Amino acid sequence: EYIEVANCVTVLEAGTDDAFVGRFPELHNQIASASRIVVSKADLHSAEVTRATVELARRLNPLAELQVMDEFSDLEGLFAPATTPAS
Repeated sequence: EYIEVANCVTVLEAGTDDAFVGRFPELHNQIASASRIVVSKADLHSAEVTRATVELARRLNPLAELQVMDEFSDLEGLFAPATTPAS
């Protein structure tokens, strides 16, 4: 009868900004409820743009585990249980 979600992963492409999130309320909700947020395609954007996306994610969900990934990142631990401050 019940489903318990153990891990919720949300992916944000580096370069995602407040204006984009504001246009999609469901994206805002996904970020806010994630246990892990992955900022993807960091290799395709400047460090400043990637940092702005990380700051956006932190503002919307300060408790989520955050990973910045590029094409060379190890995907092994991506779906391991999240270790959030609430754990």
